[in-house]
Parts: sequence; structure tokens; C-alpha cells
Amino acid sequence: MAVCGAGPAGSMAARSLARSGAKVALIDKAAFPRDKACGDLVGPQGLALLDQERLVPDGAVVVGDMALMGPGGNRRVLPAVAGTDHPGRALSMPRSSFDAHLHQAALEMGAMDITGQVVGLDGNSGAREIALAGGASLLADWVIGADGASSAVGSAAHLSDANDSMFGFAIRRYVKADLALPIIFFWSDSALSHLPGYGWAFPGPDGTVNAGLGVAVGANRRAAAVAAKRLDPFIDSLSASGVLAGYDPGSSSRPLGGWLRMGLAGIRPARGRVLLVGDAAGLVNPMQGEGIAQAMHSGIAASRSIVASPANAAGNYTAWIRDNHAGFHGSTAALQRLVLEHPSTMGLFGAVLTGPWMKGPVAQAWGMYWNELLAGATPGTAKSLAMALDGAVRLSTSLTRTRRQMRRALRWA
Repeated sequence: MAVCGAGPAGSMAARSLARSGAKVALIDKAAFPRDKACGDLVGPQGLALLDQERLVPDGAVVVGDMALMGPGGNRRVLPAVAGTDHPGRALSMPRSSFDAHLHQAALEMGAMDITGQVVGLDGNSGAREIALAGGASLLADWVIGADGASSAVGSAAHLSDANDSMFGFAIRRYVKADLALPIIFFWSDSALSHLPGYGWAFPGPDGTVNAGLGVAVGANRRAAAVAAKRLDPFIDSLSASGVLAGYDPGSSSRPLGGWLRMGLAGIRPARGRVLLVGDAAGLVNPMQGEGIAQAMHSGIAASRSIVASPANAAGNYTAWIRDNHAGFHGSTAALQRLVLEHPSTMGLFGAVLTGPWMKGPVAQAWGMYWNELLAGATPGTAKSLAMALDGAVRLSTSLTRTRRQMRRALRWA
């Protein structure tokens, strides 16, 4: 078996397959450790899985409550609340360290480390030939595509359509500063009144802060240039507003950007002997851009589908996607398309989320909803409010093109 891509999704898939006794090649275009553009937060569901697998890394920063800041400077706090299947906290750790940790765990379980860039996939049934840059190739009876938003596996297997996909672009710097709480900033400036995304500042080890901007671009990747242009003014605004205390511009790392594929849009997650996981499957939360927890869970789900029932693996994995993620991702991807078509709604969105009503059960409910924690939330007023919001969004988007396309993609494997 071959797992193409050794980020969290690929490493967890390879580790799970190797633990079952399978012979697994874990292929990545770069040797580890390697850096990746990301906010570096592993959310509560991801932390719960790491704890279950006894893979919680050393050296991570524990993150609890999170602040929201609106365009006018209003601040509200989303409290970190434990659920029935997840803790009330997250972890922050540079991706260079976190990914290397999971990669090593897969190798220790028996996966074979192969450095090479996947450029093609041949064969429609039985063994598939995986072509690597430089002319090398290898045969695999199963292929798991974990090679990110621009997945070569997904394209070669005709499981992804870039024209119908929802792409995002994120860019960040590491800076030295003091940060009281992790913060999401619905930021705007005179050059761009409504950014179709948000900024963030998250604490990391040794007094380092991960500060960045993420924007939704739909299928128009050229629109990502706005994030790169506005990154430094955004960081300056964090310092000016007091969010980053003691910020030294000379301490900044080089900017690093990367693509996201969100909301399962334009994706068929599996067919035959090819399964897509993580970003390759579009499993990134359209509301806030988190994908690490979804990546790890999908990697394990794909591997278990293959081991448990090879003849029905694609169908069973597709059913897992449908049952666990399609409702939320489909409805929120439809909302994201609305924001792209009407950018002014982003300013209204930020103002609403930082209004005086964002406290108590309302704040808890929003935290459950937008962090995709509703299924494991503790019963109570906040969960009831979150369920009502989820139901309203699903109903209001049920007839959109985004939802119709997703239903077709997940109906058959």
C-alpha cells in the first residue's frame, strides 16, 4: 500500500495500516522535519485523538479560551468547554515539529520512508503505478492520497475538480512577542475594507507567536495575493492595538504561505482503490480553516476501511465522510461562497460575533458550532443553541449548488 503525503493525515493513515500488518510506503516530496504554513493549533478533537493513540507531543503549548476581535476593535472571549469526547483545550506547536513527530511514529510502526514528489497515477484497477518526479515509480494495490490541497493523486484519479473547489490561502510569520490569549481578528484596513477571511495570532513555544492571515478565494487562486500584501500591515496593527506586547519587527521569520482546500467542495473522496484524506479530500473547516483534526481522523478512517473490508473500502470510507462531515462542511461551504460573492457580509459577520450578546451560553454555542464540535458537545443550553443554528444553516443552504454537488459526490463510491 502507498500513502502519498506524510502530513498528519498521511502519517496517521500509514501508522494505522502498518499496525494492522500491511506493507506501507509513506511518500512525501520533502524530508522531515519540514516547515508548513499553518496556524499551528491542534483543536480539541485532534488532541483527544492524539491522547487516545498515545501520541501527544512534548513541548506543545496548551491553549484554552480564545478571543475574537471585530473590525471596530470590540473583543469577546469564546470559552474553552470540554465535551463528552474532547477536552476543553487545544495544543499549539510548530508544524515542523508536529508533523515530524507523527511521521516518526508512522516509521516506528513499520511504514517505509520514501522521499519523492508524486506526479502521476496509472492503472484503473488492481495495482496502481505511482509515478515520481525524476522517473522513478512504484506499484501499490491501494493508494491513499494525503498530498494536500493541490493533490496530484486526486487529479490523476479524477476525484477532484479545481473549478468547483473552495480554495483558501494562508500566510504567516513567527514573531517574538507576549500574547495574553490566542485571537481571531476580523480585520480590515483602508486598502481593503472587507477581507474575505480573518487574521490570527496564536501563542507558541518559547515566547513565539504565530501571526497570519487566511483568505477564501473559491476557485480563483489569483485572489490569494491580497493576503501576502496585507500580512505585515496586519501584524503591525496587532502591535498597535496592544495584542502583541513587546513585538520586535526584527524578530519576524520569513513569511510562509500555503493552500487549503475546504468544505469537501469539488471532491469525490474515494473510488476503486484510491482514497483521499485530509486537505486532499477538502476536509478543512470552511468557517475557520482548521484541518489537522479532520486530517488525522480521516487518515485513520481510510486505513480502517481498507483493512476491515477491502471490497467495500471506497463505499465505507465515503459513508464515513458523509456521516461525520458532509452536513457541516456542505452548509458552511455554501456560506463561504456567499461571502465571496458579497464581501461586505464579512464585516457584518465580524461585528455580530463581537457584539455585546456574545457571552455566556451564546459564546459557548458559537464555539461549539464553528469549531465543528457539536457532535461531542455536552448537553445543555449552549448545545441546544448550537444545534438550532446548525439546523438553520443546513436548511437555508439545502438547495444551493454547493450542497447539490456534494450530495451527488457522496452518493456513490
